[in-house]
Amino acid sequence: MIFTVVRAGTKRTYEDGAILEILSPTNPSDEDLNDASIVAKLTFGDVSFLLTGDAEKPSENDMLQSGYKLKSTILKAGHHGSTTSTSDSFLDAVSPEAVVIMCGEGNSYGHPHQETLKKLEDADIAVYRTDMLGSIVVETNGIDYDIKYSQ
Repeated sequence: MIFTVVRAGTKRTYEDGAILEILSPTNPSDEDLNDASIVAKLTFGDVSFLLTGDAEKPSENDMLQSGYKLKSTILKAGHHGSTTSTSDSFLDAVSPEAVVIMCGEGNSYGHPHQETLKKLEDADIAVYRTDMLGSIVVETNGIDYDIKYSQ
Protein backbone atom coordinates (compact mmCIF):
# COMPACT_ATOMS: atom_id res chain seq x y z
CA MET A 1 0.00 0.00 0.00
CA ILE A 2 1.29 3.45 -0.90
CA PHE A 3 0.24 6.48 1.11
CA THR A 4 1.39 10.03 1.62
CA VAL A 5 1.49 11.86 4.91
CA VAL A 6 0.22 15.34 4.18
CA ARG A 7 0.59 18.68 5.90
CA ALA A 8 -0.07 22.24 4.88
CA GLY A 9 1.89 22.99 1.74
CA THR A 10 1.44 19.59 0.07
CA LYS A 11 0.30 20.04 -3.53
CA ARG A 12 -0.55 17.55 -6.27
CA THR A 13 -1.44 18.19 -9.90
CA TYR A 14 -3.33 15.43 -11.69
CA GLU A 15 -3.38 14.39 -15.36
CA ASP A 16 -6.78 16.02 -15.95
CA GLY A 17 -5.44 19.35 -14.66
CA ALA A 18 -7.07 19.17 -11.24
CA ILE A 19 -4.93 20.59 -8.45
CA LEU A 20 -5.20 19.44 -4.83
CA GLU A 21 -3.57 21.61 -2.17
CA ILE A 22 -3.43 20.83 1.53
CA LEU A 23 -3.80 24.09 3.46
CA SER A 24 -3.97 22.76 7.00
CA PRO A 25 -2.84 21.48 9.44
CA THR A 26 0.64 22.88 9.76
CA ASN A 27 1.47 21.19 13.06
CA PRO A 28 -1.33 18.75 13.93
CA SER A 29 -1.87 17.98 17.58
CA ASP A 30 -3.83 15.16 19.15
CA GLU A 31 -4.95 17.65 21.82
CA ASP A 32 -7.34 19.38 19.40
CA LEU A 33 -8.48 16.93 16.78
CA ASN A 34 -10.84 19.39 15.08
CA ASP A 35 -7.96 21.73 14.26
CA ALA A 36 -5.92 18.72 13.15
CA SER A 37 -8.49 18.18 10.37
CA ILE A 38 -7.11 18.21 6.89
CA VAL A 39 -8.24 21.25 4.92
CA ALA A 40 -7.93 20.77 1.19
CA LYS A 41 -8.53 23.01 -1.78
CA LEU A 42 -9.44 21.24 -5.00
CA THR A 43 -9.32 23.30 -8.18
CA PHE A 44 -10.48 22.13 -11.58
CA GLY A 45 -10.40 24.82 -14.24
CA ASP A 46 -12.31 27.85 -12.98
CA VAL A 47 -14.13 25.98 -10.20
CA SER A 48 -12.64 25.40 -6.77
CA PHE A 49 -13.73 23.66 -3.59
CA LEU A 50 -12.48 24.40 -0.08
CA LEU A 51 -13.04 21.31 2.07
CA THR A 52 -12.54 22.25 5.71
CA GLY A 53 -13.32 19.10 7.68
CA ASP A 54 -13.86 20.00 11.34
CA ALA A 55 -11.33 22.84 11.31
CA GLU A 56 -12.22 25.64 13.70
CA LYS A 57 -11.27 29.32 13.99
CA PRO A 58 -7.64 28.75 15.12
CA SER A 59 -7.04 26.69 11.97
CA GLU A 60 -8.86 29.30 9.87
CA ASN A 61 -6.64 32.02 11.35
CA ASP A 62 -3.52 30.01 10.49
CA MET A 63 -4.70 29.72 6.89
CA LEU A 64 -5.53 33.43 6.71
CA GLN A 65 -2.03 34.30 7.93
CA SER A 66 -0.35 31.77 5.62
CA GLY A 67 -0.96 33.74 2.46
CA TYR A 68 -2.82 30.89 0.75
CA LYS A 69 -5.31 31.91 -1.90
CA LEU A 70 -8.49 30.87 -0.08
CA LYS A 71 -11.02 32.22 -2.60
CA SER A 72 -13.16 29.26 -3.64
CA THR A 73 -16.37 28.66 -5.56
CA ILE A 74 -17.76 26.14 -3.06
CA LEU A 75 -17.03 26.01 0.68
CA LYS A 76 -17.70 22.92 2.76
CA ALA A 77 -18.42 24.66 6.07
CA GLY A 78 -16.17 23.73 8.95
CA HIS A 79 -17.37 21.72 11.93
CA HIS A 80 -20.90 21.08 10.65
CA GLY A 81 -21.82 24.78 10.53
CA SER A 82 -20.91 25.38 14.17
CA THR A 83 -20.11 28.85 15.50
CA THR A 84 -16.61 27.50 16.20
CA SER A 85 -15.91 27.79 12.46
CA THR A 86 -16.63 30.05 9.48
CA SER A 87 -15.33 33.25 11.07
CA ASP A 88 -16.21 36.52 9.34
CA SER A 89 -12.66 37.06 8.10
CA PHE A 90 -12.40 33.49 6.79
CA LEU A 91 -15.74 33.72 5.00
CA ASP A 92 -14.67 37.04 3.46
CA ALA A 93 -11.43 35.51 2.20
CA VAL A 94 -13.12 32.44 0.74
CA SER A 95 -16.05 34.44 -0.70
CA PRO A 96 -17.91 31.34 -1.92
CA GLU A 97 -20.93 31.23 -4.20
CA ALA A 98 -22.31 28.26 -2.27
CA VAL A 99 -21.73 26.55 1.08
CA VAL A 100 -22.36 22.89 1.86
CA ILE A 101 -23.05 22.06 5.50
CA MET A 102 -22.78 18.42 6.46
CA CYS A 103 -24.81 17.58 9.55
CA GLY A 104 -27.27 14.99 10.72
CA GLU A 105 -30.95 15.78 11.03
CA GLY A 106 -31.92 16.56 14.62
CA ASN A 107 -28.35 16.14 15.89
CA SER A 108 -27.79 16.75 19.61
CA TYR A 109 -25.26 19.53 18.95
CA GLY A 110 -27.76 21.81 17.24
CA HIS A 111 -25.67 21.91 14.04
CA PRO A 112 -25.74 24.01 12.05
CA HIS A 113 -25.89 26.90 14.47
CA GLN A 114 -28.32 29.72 13.73
CA GLU A 115 -25.54 32.33 13.96
CA THR A 116 -23.67 30.64 11.12
CA LEU A 117 -26.81 30.33 8.99
CA LYS A 118 -27.60 34.02 9.56
CA LYS A 119 -24.06 35.00 8.55
CA LEU A 120 -24.39 33.04 5.30
CA GLU A 121 -27.84 34.47 4.61
CA ASP A 122 -26.60 38.02 5.22
CA ALA A 123 -23.77 37.38 2.76
CA ASP A 124 -26.30 36.12 0.18
CA ILE A 125 -24.56 32.76 -0.15
CA ALA A 126 -26.54 29.70 -1.28
CA VAL A 127 -26.62 27.06 1.46
CA TYR A 128 -27.03 23.31 0.94
CA ARG A 129 -27.52 21.21 4.10
CA THR A 130 -27.35 17.43 4.30
CA ASP A 131 -29.84 17.39 7.18
CA MET A 132 -32.44 18.91 4.89
CA LEU A 133 -31.40 17.70 1.42
CA GLY A 134 -29.72 14.34 1.99
CA SER A 135 -26.64 13.53 -0.05
CA ILE A 136 -25.20 16.51 -1.89
CA VAL A 137 -23.08 16.10 -5.03
CA VAL A 138 -21.33 18.91 -6.86
CA GLU A 139 -20.35 18.20 -10.46
CA THR A 140 -18.14 20.43 -12.59
CA ASN A 141 -16.60 20.53 -16.03
CA GLY A 142 -14.14 23.17 -14.83
CA ILE A 143 -16.26 26.02 -16.18
CA ASP A 144 -19.70 25.55 -14.64
CA TYR A 145 -20.91 23.51 -11.70
CA ASP A 146 -24.15 21.81 -10.78
CA ILE A 147 -25.30 20.95 -7.27
CA LYS A 148 -27.54 17.89 -6.95
CA TYR A 149 -29.12 16.38 -3.86
CA SER A 150 -31.23 13.35 -2.99
CA GLN A 151 -33.95 14.98 -0.84
